Amino acid sequence: MSSEPAPVASTKTTQVMAETTDTVFRWAWLSVLLVLVFPSMRAPITGFLKAFFYILSLPLELAHKHLTMLYNRKYNNEE
Repeated sequence: MSSEPAPVASTKTTQVMAETTDTVFRWAWLSVLLVLVFPSMRAPITGFLKAFFYILSLPLELAHKHLTMLYNRKYNNEE
């Protein structure tokens, strides 16, 4: 069975996204293997992942707080 080369991405953006997704999955599998082989690595890996996802969620959390503030200013004015 011959292995066919991977299809070339049609745009630069899809190429970057494919490379990024591939890298994320590689790091995820590496972290799973590290936790299975070295159980003492569980705390640092989970701490890193929690911090990483917290940083990713900050813009959404700040946007939610800002929209809530705007809504309360507009509709909760008791005059």
